Amino acid sequence: GDVYKRQYQRRVTWGFLQRLDHFRKYALAVHGVYGQDGKYEVKGCWIWRGTGHPQEIKDQDTYEYHTFTQADPNNAEHRALVEDYMCNTEPGTIVDGLPIAEVSYFK
Repeated sequence: GDVYKRQYQRRVTWGFLQRLDHFRKYALAVHGVYGQDGKYEVKGCWIWRGTGHPQEIKDQDTYEYHTFTQADPNNAEHRALVEDYMCNTEPGTIVDGLPIAEVSYFK
């Protein structure tokens, strides 16, 4: 049920982060499981050096299952969303329309 789905999403999330351990010196992120009642999503906000998708990200087995959107620093909505992800990490807090189940900083 609900616990199984959350645990599965958690394993997917932490596995993704673990395989990117060597990328920590080039990136900062808040990445985790958002949602409730069995409806969970793996989401986050990533900031890395350069533009485009780094090869380290593309080399991940689950890369094709992720959607990345480049934030525009001149767009107030994008800035607010980045701030929301980066500053709100307490379980239950609503970020991008979903409550936080579990998140982790990647730095």
